[in-house]
Amino acid sequence: MKGVILILLCMLVASCRMRPVSSGLEETLSQAGSNRDELFRVLAHYEKEGDSLKLRAAQFLLENMAGKAYATGRVVDEYCAFMDSVFRTGHKSEEELPSIYEQYEKQARYLKEEPVIALDARTLTADYLIRNIDEAFAVWDRPWNRHLSFNEFCEWILPYRVSGEVPEEWRTLYRERFEPLLQSDTIRTARQACTVINNELIKYSICIPEKSVLPVTLPPHLLMNIKFGLCGDYANLAMFAMRAAGIPVGIEIVPYWGRGNGRHTFNVVYDSDSTFHDFSGAEQNPDEHLIRFRHEMPKVYRQTFGKQPSSLAMQCGDEDIPDFFKNPCLEDVTGNYPFIEARDITVPVEGHSDRKFAYLCVYHPTQWIPVAWGRRMLPIS
Repeated sequence: MKGVILILLCMLVASCRMRPVSSGLEETLSQAGSNRDELFRVLAHYEKEGDSLKLRAAQFLLENMAGKAYATGRVVDEYCAFMDSVFRTGHKSEEELPSIYEQYEKQARYLKEEPVIALDARTLTADYLIRNIDEAFAVWDRPWNRHLSFNEFCEWILPYRVSGEVPEEWRTLYRERFEPLLQSDTIRTARQACTVINNELIKYSICIPEKSVLPVTLPPHLLMNIKFGLCGDYANLAMFAMRAAGIPVGIEIVPYWGRGNGRHTFNVVYDSDSTFHDFSGAEQNPDEHLIRFRHEMPKVYRQTFGKQPSSLAMQCGDEDIPDFFKNPCLEDVTGNYPFIEARDITVPVEGHSDRKFAYLCVYHPTQWIPVAWGRRMLPIS
């Protein structure tokens, strides 16, 4: 198998006249199986067109595709069909949610089946990726995103997915719905554009249950009609709506509250003056959201598409680490929020251990929840 991959990589370098293939691309190709030809076709398409910038964008997506996946199968299809029917029947209240979930559990035929985990590298087609790249470039050079460098464009506009949803061609659907709101010549900055679209999203019903009956990420077409969902669902809705119009918006996470149970997911807009402003999709506009929780947040992480060299997952080697930090696409952005008043500290760790990393945890009634990590200063032997 390694020999086959090496031959394919050599063919790629020769045909596309590119720099040596990156380790990220090699990892993606190793996961792609029989889908490798589709991924090569994306690169060959832009090489043939002579569009070096789109070729670099395609490389970015493929180099960071490894490990990205989504849940599918009959249990997911059935759940999404049920949610779609519920979302299309008008406003829902929190009092209705238990009966709605009970109805689903009673009528579901496949609820006990395990979802099928499908890797992006094994399933995405060249046509899908090419259309995503072309549509992302089509909304670049708007007044509210001209401050983006190419690398920033790749992170803030280009990605074909925002979370673990089933991949769909969502850009046209959302652009046609929300971009007409941005026709005014007075809208010049990312924050202004974000506020205009979020004001439209605020008209949506906000109803947040304690948990979902089936822990799968809702696909883009379902979110267009959302009536209730987790904070992450509304954050994803805002991401699709904003990025389809070329507004640089991301998702950030509080891994666990400092003085309360649970975690939190919200949005951030990267403004035209290179500042970051938190907001809550469909709920609160920039700078109106996190300030309410300033004494409850121990750490904040940004979910990125590209792998972050500074993430623990990229530094831990073979050492076992907490599940939250196994995601290599996490960037610590706590420093962007001065009101958290975070600071670096040194903590003595007693006892002998070969572990290279230690963790800052917050209290949970049944366990300690890691929210930050640090490198241990091992004694010199």
